[in-house]
Amino acid sequence: MEVSYYYWIHYLFSLFPFDRFYDIHSDFSHNQESNSPIPSPNIEALAKEGIELQNHYMHNLCTPSRAALLTGRYHVNTGLIFVLTPGTPAGLPLDIPTLPEVLREKAGYSTAMVGKWHLGHSQHKLTPTGRGFDTFTGNLSLILYSHLT
Repeated sequence: MEVSYYYWIHYLFSLFPFDRFYDIHSDFSHNQESNSPIPSPNIEALAKEGIELQNHYMHNLCTPSRAALLTGRYHVNTGLIFVLTPGTPAGLPLDIPTLPEVLREKAGYSTAMVGKWHLGHSQHKLTPTGRGFDTFTGNLSLILYSHLT
């Protein structure tokens, strides 16, 4: 008897342009070659094929927005209602599970993050790899560089 096994690989990809959430109907057309020094045809294609969220509430600051996205809670329920400044000992509370922690522990996903964390960095347990991401490449706090320089 021949047994065949099918392995389905699932990907969850989230692009988090925190400066665009004020416009519910925003898209990535502002990043077309004619409008931006950074063309992004692959991101444009992903956006067209993905799910568009049309009703949501998002804080206009980076730390509360990231906390809400990673925990599934309103930012006020995470305790992070302000932007974390460099050197602060605060961070995303450890008793609140994050999406990467749940995906890794409950569903066996591999997780990675690229970009700005800004949810705590004074202790390893507050960093991305301490909060469920297997790998992290990016900045833990404020971005101090520009893609235009």
